[in-house]
Amino acid sequence: MPYIDFGGWKKTSKNANNKGSVAKLVNYLNKEDQEAKQKGEDQEFYFNLNRDDITGAEVIRNIDNNKGKLSKSQSKFSMVTVNPSQKELNHINNDPDKFKTWLKSNYIPQLTKDFKREGLNPNDVNLYIKIEHNRYFRGDEAKLINKMNEFKKEGNEDFGDIWKNVKSMKIRGVKVKQEDAHRYWNTNLDNVKAGDKKPGVNMHAHIILGRKVKNKNIYISTRNNHRNVTGGGCIKHGFNQNFSKVNTEKNWDTYFQYQRNIEESYEVKLHLQETKNIEERLTYLKNYQEQKYIYKQIPAQKKNKDEHEV
Repeated sequence: MPYIDFGGWKKTSKNANNKGSVAKLVNYLNKEDQEAKQKGEDQEFYFNLNRDDITGAEVIRNIDNNKGKLSKSQSKFSMVTVNPSQKELNHINNDPDKFKTWLKSNYIPQLTKDFKREGLNPNDVNLYIKIEHNRYFRGDEAKLINKMNEFKKEGNEDFGDIWKNVKSMKIRGVKVKQEDAHRYWNTNLDNVKAGDKKPGVNMHAHIILGRKVKNKNIYISTRNNHRNVTGGGCIKHGFNQNFSKVNTEKNWDTYFQYQRNIEESYEVKLHLQETKNIEERLTYLKNYQEQKYIYKQIPAQKKNKDEHEV
C-alpha cells in the first residue's frame, strides 16, 4: 500500500514542534523549490480541493490564524505523508497529475471520513498538499550504507553475515529492521553523504492539516486515538491509524485497478499479527486467497507516549 506516515513533521528534526507556528514546516518543505529556482525550473505550489496555486505564505497565514480556542501547549497542525511504493508509482507511470487527482478526488474525502466526525466534510478541513519528487539520505542512513560497504570491501558479500554486524545501528533513533537494512544494501551506492538524493522514483505528498477545521468548532488530529463510543457500542468519533491505512490501500487499488499481491497487503499483515500460531496463519492465508475469510476488526495502532493529542 502507499505507506502513510501520520507523524512526519516530528521526525524531520529533534526540535520539530507543532504547538506554535507552521512556518518552520513550510520552510522545510521548500527544499525542492529552492533547487528548482536555482535551475530556473517551475516551483511546486501547494494545492487543496479548490485551488492549485497556493503559496507557502498563504499556508502559514491560514493555519496560524485559525487556532480557535487552542492553548499554547496544544498542537496546532499535523502532517500526513503519502508515500506510494516504486511498484505503485510505476503502475501509474510516475504521473504526478494522476497522483494529484487521486489525492483530491479520493484520498482526502476518505481521510475526512476516517475522523468519524458528524457534519465534517472534505471542504471543511484546513489542509494544504504539496507533492515532492525526491528523497534524501539522512546522516544515520548514510552511516549504515557506508558501514555495510566497508564489510563488502573486506570480502564479506553475504548479507546475512553483514547483518550481524549492523543490526544494532539505529535509524531515526530506532534499531534498524532487517528488511530496511537489506533495502539499503541493495542501493549499491558508495561514499553516501547526508543530503544525497535517493535513487529510483520517489514521488510522495505532504499534507499539512490544521487542527481546527474551517468555520466550525471542530478539532481534528490523526495522532488522537481517543474513541468516543455510543451506548450501542458504535464509535462516534476518533481516529484509528491502521483502519485509515487499510482504507487507503483499498482506495488506491480500486481507483487505479492495481492488482496487489498478498505480500504487499497491509490488511493481511495486520491480521497475521493477530494470529497465535502457524496453523492460524495458514488458515487465514488460504481463506484470504479463496476470498472466504471473515472480516475481522482492524486493530488500533499501538499507543505512543505522544499519541494522544490534547
